[in-house]
Amino acid sequence: MLLVPTVNETASTGQHSILSPDIPLFLDWKDLKPIVRFSRATLHREVNANRFPKPITTAAQKTAWLKPDIEKWIAARIAARDAEKVA
Repeated sequence: MLLVPTVNETASTGQHSILSPDIPLFLDWKDLKPIVRFSRATLHREVNANRFPKPITTAAQKTAWLKPDIEKWIAARIAARDAEKVA
C-alpha cells in the first residue's frame, strides 16, 4: 500500500485528494503512523487538545480515523505553514 501523501485530482469531480487513492477510507494506527509520523501518545494528546481529528469507533475496542478528516488536517497544516511564510 502506498502511504506517501500526494495531491491527486479526480477527473470526474475535479476535487483534490491529498492522500493517495490507494489509502483506505478508514485509517487505523498502522495506516496513520507513516502519514503523521508521531507516536501514539502524541497522537492522543493532539486529539485531546483538539489539534487532530477525533477517531470514530468502528467496532468494540476498535477505532479509526476517516481519510477525509486526515486530508483536511494536512491541508490546514499546509495552509498554516504558507500563512507564516507570507507574514
